[in-house]
Amino acid sequence: MKSLILLMAVALQASLSFSQTTGNKELFIEVPEQGKVIVYVDDEMIGSSKNLFRFYDISSSNPTVTIMLNNKQLAKAKVQLKPDYRSILSYSRRSGIQVVKTLPIFNAGNYALDDWNGTIGNTPGRPSRAVVRIMDEDSFNELHRIAKKEAFEDARIKVINAALNRNMISTNQLVSLLKTFAFEDNKLSLAKSAYLSIADKENFFKITDVFTFKSQKEDLLDFIKLKSGR
Repeated sequence: MKSLILLMAVALQASLSFSQTTGNKELFIEVPEQGKVIVYVDDEMIGSSKNLFRFYDISSSNPTVTIMLNNKQLAKAKVQLKPDYRSILSYSRRSGIQVVKTLPIFNAGNYALDDWNGTIGNTPGRPSRAVVRIMDEDSFNELHRIAKKEAFEDARIKVINAALNRNMISTNQLVSLLKTFAFEDNKLSLAKSAYLSIADKENFFKITDVFTFKSQKEDLLDFIKLKSGR
């Protein structure tokens, strides 16, 4: 009996240990250096022209981060990552690689879309809702990838709307997002909710080309007419 209890205790401990090390882990790092910067997290490599590096779906809880500048090693360190958390790191020549903050990846069961745009030189924390940025190509590509991963279109709409709450996009970018949807009603819903976040509203009529059925096209044209006050 004692042996059975011991085996059960060992199995429980192993189960708890496994649950604490699995789960999605993300790591974002800012490297304010001039030149060709490449960041490795273990064997995964990312380059960025904006000095902001985003790593998703990291398996290790204690990966090695290596920063290369012009093909020379600038810094190397192991970092501790928490399952279901996004770790924000920064690098400086004086302090090396440091953890700035950790943020939960999920909010009430929904993916918390990244709106991080760097921390150095800014007040730490997420920007207020009054701050609006036009989404650059790298950020838009990430939004497109993250949204497309959602299996259900209603969840995809929520992800996109969360991003557009603080960012502006172009009509062409919205067209690209709408093409990931199969259902016309979902396309129409997203097109309407995204209208206020479109930087070039004069081109918004082009969205009608995404729709197959005449009824949705006419609905959207009526919506545009109402919003433009014509």
